[in-house]
Amino acid sequence: MFLKLDEYRIGLVSFLILVTLTVVTGISVYVVMRNQAESILSKSLEASLKRNANLLNSQIAQAIDNTRKMVSRPPVIDNLIQINEIPDGIKSKAKLLQVAELFLAHNFSGISLYDAQGTEVVRAGHLLQRPALHIPINTQRNIFLLWDGHFILHALTDILDHQGRRIGTLMTEADLKLSTDSLANAISIGKTGEIALCGPSEESPQDMNCYLNSATFREFQRLHRVIDDRALPMSYALDGKTGIIFAKDYLKEKVIAAYTPVGQLGLGMVLKINQSELYGPITAPLKYIAALLAMLVIIGGLLLYWMMTPLVRQLFDSRRKLMDSAQVLQKENEKSLALLHNASDGIHILDVDGNIVEASDSFCDMLGYQRDELIGMNVSRWDAKLTDSELVAMLRHQFTEKERCLFETRHRRKDGVIFDVEVSSLPLLLDGKPVLFNSSRDISERKEKDNELRQSKKRLEELLENMSSGVAVYQAIQDGSDFVFTNINRASERMDNVRREDLIGKTLMEVFPGSEQMGLLGAFRRVWQSGKAEHFPVSFYQDERIFGWRENYIYKLDSGEIVAIYDDVTQRMQLQEELRNERDFMDAIVQSAGTLILVIDRNGSIVRFNRTAEEFTGYSFDEVKNKPFFWQKFILPEQQSKIKSVFDSALSGNIQARYENPWVAKNGEKRVFNWTNTLLFDDEGKMSFLIAIGADMTEHKQTESLIRMQSDALRSSFNGVAIADAADPELPLIYVNPAFEEISGYPASELLGRNCRFLQGEDRDQPELAEIRACLKEGRAGRATLRNYRKDGTLFWNRLHIMPILDKEGRITQFVGIVNDITERKHADDHLRLISGVFDHAEEGILITDKDGTILEANPACSRITGYDHEEILGKNPRMLRSDRQDPEFYDAMWLKVIEEGHWSGEVWNQRKNGEIYPERLTISAVKNDEGDTIRYIALFSDISNLKDQQQQLERMAHHDALTGLPNRTLLNDRLDMALAQTKRSEGRLAACFMDLDGFKPVNDTFGHEAGDLLLVEVAKRMLAISRATDTVSRLGGDEFVLIFQDISDETECRQMLSRVMDSIEQPFNIKGHDIRISASIGVAFYPDDDADGDNLLRHADQAMYVAKQSGRGRFYFFDEVKG
Repeated sequence: MFLKLDEYRIGLVSFLILVTLTVVTGISVYVVMRNQAESILSKSLEASLKRNANLLNSQIAQAIDNTRKMVSRPPVIDNLIQINEIPDGIKSKAKLLQVAELFLAHNFSGISLYDAQGTEVVRAGHLLQRPALHIPINTQRNIFLLWDGHFILHALTDILDHQGRRIGTLMTEADLKLSTDSLANAISIGKTGEIALCGPSEESPQDMNCYLNSATFREFQRLHRVIDDRALPMSYALDGKTGIIFAKDYLKEKVIAAYTPVGQLGLGMVLKINQSELYGPITAPLKYIAALLAMLVIIGGLLLYWMMTPLVRQLFDSRRKLMDSAQVLQKENEKSLALLHNASDGIHILDVDGNIVEASDSFCDMLGYQRDELIGMNVSRWDAKLTDSELVAMLRHQFTEKERCLFETRHRRKDGVIFDVEVSSLPLLLDGKPVLFNSSRDISERKEKDNELRQSKKRLEELLENMSSGVAVYQAIQDGSDFVFTNINRASERMDNVRREDLIGKTLMEVFPGSEQMGLLGAFRRVWQSGKAEHFPVSFYQDERIFGWRENYIYKLDSGEIVAIYDDVTQRMQLQEELRNERDFMDAIVQSAGTLILVIDRNGSIVRFNRTAEEFTGYSFDEVKNKPFFWQKFILPEQQSKIKSVFDSALSGNIQARYENPWVAKNGEKRVFNWTNTLLFDDEGKMSFLIAIGADMTEHKQTESLIRMQSDALRSSFNGVAIADAADPELPLIYVNPAFEEISGYPASELLGRNCRFLQGEDRDQPELAEIRACLKEGRAGRATLRNYRKDGTLFWNRLHIMPILDKEGRITQFVGIVNDITERKHADDHLRLISGVFDHAEEGILITDKDGTILEANPACSRITGYDHEEILGKNPRMLRSDRQDPEFYDAMWLKVIEEGHWSGEVWNQRKNGEIYPERLTISAVKNDEGDTIRYIALFSDISNLKDQQQQLERMAHHDALTGLPNRTLLNDRLDMALAQTKRSEGRLAACFMDLDGFKPVNDTFGHEAGDLLLVEVAKRMLAISRATDTVSRLGGDEFVLIFQDISDETECRQMLSRVMDSIEQPFNIKGHDIRISASIGVAFYPDDDADGDNLLRHADQAMYVAKQSGRGRFYFFDEVKG
């Protein structure tokens, strides 16, 4: 019966375990799927949100940058400045509109420019009037985000001129359609997906203006940042935070939302989806999964019952066998107890409550209790380390883990003595009950030794940490190729700018890469190999962290570790360097001093002798050092006793600080020195050294003499000299020389104490006075030419030169003025300046020569006309300009007239430097002295090339056709007369041809007169091309031409020539893209066949031409044929 009951119990427990495992597994799967869905969606939301925020931030930044570029464009600034000056400047407005329209291509939908008064100047594109959304942006106070079916960036920017002054305002609206489309696409994450873009409200910091976009609506709302005492996700974004949150939105719906700020613009962006949509795909199939799990539990229970029944029976068979074995174990336990009582360690057994079940004799002796006192005693009675709660927790842990445990604690003896023990604990079953088998060992003596060791180690560590020297401990790597840090002290951290935790485990070469080059790594290897300590001398080390000098002492410990004790001696080395520099500096000062410096000891020997002393005396320091009273060689014999007495007084502590005396050099040179003596005393107050510094006063003495001579010269100078007191703001005169009195007409008594400006009278607005006033104010020298007035009121021109006088400290003490009366020179200069102005600015070239014809001066016009530089002309003869177009007789006649009459005027042909020959109008005049002798020649000439060209042009215009350039009727008559005369003389033949173009009028009517003119020009070119050099081609007017053929043999030759003319004209003409065809009708009259004059000959040819036209055009007729 009991067996059956146990089977039922085991089956029920197993079924419950199966149900529990199935439910836990289902819940775990649901939780994993939910977490996985949350993770995937969170990453997707965050990535999509950041992409949209970055795109919007990028577009806004680009629009702001384009706006700044536009306001800095010079055309915008320059034209806006002009509009501020001329508001109705149409040209400037047009240029501004052009710039604005160009910038519309930079994604601007509208641009407007305003002047300094706020008046709109130009507008390009379209600007919003009533936007649905108006959000300020942090970048500037006048930049807003607007909505008009898509986002618009509205910006107001001041326009500054080149001096930083505001001259107007630029209003721009940039199209952010790309960001708008991207925001619209972001909500495709789900049906409840929604994206929001918000900015802080200008009315209330607790509110925000938002653009909300979802699959079902798009609207703008003013929302609170906090609802039901909880911040909305957008509130975090506006605070500049980024992240994912599970919270309630402004509709109080549970959502998962990603939030982020939009750059530094003060805007926030949130992308969210309802949690119900997120978890819907997971929760929907839960009822089906639950039913399936229930079926699995029922089937599993039946299978479990079927499988467990035989196992339970086997289990109870094993139980009976175990009971039999327990009796055997009882006997074994009795044996174990015997061993327990005789063990050397303190053996004791505890039950689950910590009470002693059994204890060995050694444990009783350890605690000082009898066994019967210990049995049943709780562990808390003798454990002196743990509290009751800690003991309970430790016992529970040991029984639960069921593994051997080794730990240290403290026991309390019956007499109160506390001692340290080491306990080994093992959970066992005793009589079927769990017990702890504990073995305690007294470790007081060992602990005391360990404590002493720790104290010793602590003292060593404190000593190490408090050492001023750096200490580093290293462990060699294998063959000593490098060394690993195992410890360093605080001094090392401070000196090497490292931290112990960063250094331990790294090698010497990793931390100090320059140690091998420095030689320190080699020293480590030598000590490691030999075991002998080594002093590594002061060496310089530098890397990215360290710059300085180090001194190392290297040792090897018995453990094989290397110890380096080192000091940073950088300051010491720098101090030594500074001392050396100071010594060198002082020595350089002494050696480079311009004065003589001697140091003499008590024996009168020279112990220092600077370079200046060597250079003057001619003796080197080696020649004079340590020789008593050698310095007396430099003193004149008559003064040696005086100077010796000065030295003797110095020995007794009395010193003559300053005196003068001459010295004589080795070469006999004598110079006067002003000596300054200083004594140095030893600890007993006796003179140890005398320092003598001699300043060369020779030049000073000479200067004093020179000053006296200059003072005498000043009094006798012809220039006026005045000195004013610079210490007095009024600058009164304190000295004037006699010349100043004579120039001004005032005696010194009326000048001294007054400012010399009174000499200007009422004429105090002279421009050059500004320079004098600036010089006096700035304390510098200057020159000016002034109008002054003498005492009698007459004007005199004063060339004034002022200069400041400085004292030793560089302060201005006086101003000196040098006065020159340049009245006569001024009048002469004015006259010369007038003449020079005429000379320099004359349009005609001017040459001045001496009596032999050598050029002394030439004006700029001369260089401009001839092409020769000024320097190339001077010293040459004017004949260099001849062109040889005039023969020598011409120039002989010209100079004969100059010599006889004193001048000549006419035209000559000269040659420029580049070889060009040009006509010149020339006038030559002789300059004579008072005796009537010629001393100079002056030539005035002008280039009349333009005049000649104009004459030729006029002549050509009078004899040639203006359109074709052919001879006109006037020139034709001249040539015809000449041709007739020549033909008559040669008894030859001449043909006069009168030609009229056929079809010319339709060309004018169809294509215009311009085309007709071009056609006449082309006809003229073709006739010239086929005519001979002796022939004449002339245009009388309209489409009428005359050809004169000279030296023709007979009519046959004439016919051939006329055929060529007509064939040429009948070829197509391309006029302004049109192919035009015409022909010609020609009438011919021969001489001497028609023995008539030129006019009649042409009239006869004209009559023959009319016959040709009446006969069908495009042909020619001879007058003889017509007459016949």
